[in-house]
Amino acid sequence: MGINRLNLLRIIKFGILLIVFSTLISVSISFSQQASEITVFDFNNDCDINLRDAIIGLRVLSGVDTDVQWKEAADRKNPKIEIRDVIYLLQLTTLIVSPDTHCPEENFQAYEFEDNYEDDDCFRLARVIIIDNEKGPQHHTFHNEGDEDWIMFYGVQGQTYDIQAEIVEEENQCDIVIELYDMEAIQSGDALKSKDYNGEGENETLRWENCPEDEVLYVKIRNLKTEFWGEKAKYDLSVIISTAPLPGHILGDVIDKNTRQKISDVLISTSEGRSAISNFCHCYFYCARDYCIYYHPSGDCTLTATAPGYEDFSVDINVSEVIPTEQDIEMTPLP
Repeated sequence: MGINRLNLLRIIKFGILLIVFSTLISVSISFSQQASEITVFDFNNDCDINLRDAIIGLRVLSGVDTDVQWKEAADRKNPKIEIRDVIYLLQLTTLIVSPDTHCPEENFQAYEFEDNYEDDDCFRLARVIIIDNEKGPQHHTFHNEGDEDWIMFYGVQGQTYDIQAEIVEEENQCDIVIELYDMEAIQSGDALKSKDYNGEGENETLRWENCPEDEVLYVKIRNLKTEFWGEKAKYDLSVIISTAPLPGHILGDVIDKNTRQKISDVLISTSEGRSAISNFCHCYFYCARDYCIYYHPSGDCTLTATAPGYEDFSVDINVSEVIPTEQDIEMTPLP
C-alpha cells in the first residue's frame, strides 16, 4: 500500500520533531505548580506539563494515529492546536538547562530535617501559600546547606503584601533573605525586590507596595549563612495584607463544567482585591478545598476566575463574618 505525498510530509515533520524531543527526554520536568499553563497543555490529565504532552500534541497535529482518549483531551483543551503550541511546550522543558532557573540536583535528595513543603527548591516547585491564613504561617526549615524555599501567590493590582519570615528557635543563627519575582524576573535572574535588612537570628519582612498588575508572584527564601542548617534552622513564613479586617472566609472547589473534573492553577480574585490559586493537584492540609481566601472583608463582592481554554467565571456573593462562605467554581470550556 503506497504512501501519498501528504502522509509522507506528515511523517517527515513528525520524525524531525521527535528527534529533537528525544534529545531532551532525560530532562523532562514537572510544571503542575506553574499557574495559567497546566489546564490548556495537560493533554493526558496527569497534573503535569512535560514532554509527554508535547508528543501528544505533535501526534495530533501531524495526523498520526494516537490514543483516542488523549486526542479527545487535546481537542477539548486546545481544539485549535498549532505547531507553535508544541514548540512552546518544548521551550518550557528546556528551562531546566538555564542557569537562572535550574533546580540543583542535590536538593532533590531526602534529608532528616526536611519540612512538609519539600521539594520546593526552585520556582517550578513553588508551593502555593494562602494569603492571611487563619490557620497560621507555613513552617519551614533550611534542612541542608544551600537550601532554598519557594512559594507562590496571586498578586492583585493595587494591593500591598507583606511577606514575613520569622525565626522560630532562639538558637537560630540564620540570616534570612527574601526575594520576590514574577516570571519575567525569573527568566532574567533579577529579583523585583530583595530584603536582607536584619542580621543573623532576626526576622525579615519584604513589603510589595501597590502591586502593579494582576500576576502570579514567586518568593524565594534563602539563608545567607549557608553553613547553619538543620534542626535549629526553622522559620515561619506568611503573606499578609496588613489592612485585613475581621475574619470572613471564602472557599470552594474548581471544576470543569462539562467533565466535572477538577482544575488546578485557576487564578481567582474578588472585587475587594483578595486572591487565590486553585491547588487540588498538591494535597493542601489547611482547608481541604481547591481554593481558600481567608480574612476577606464581609459583605457583598464579586468573585472571578480565569484559566486558559475556559470562559471567564464571575459570580456575586455575600461573605459572612462568622460562617465560611462556600462558593464552588464551574469553568466552561471555550468552544
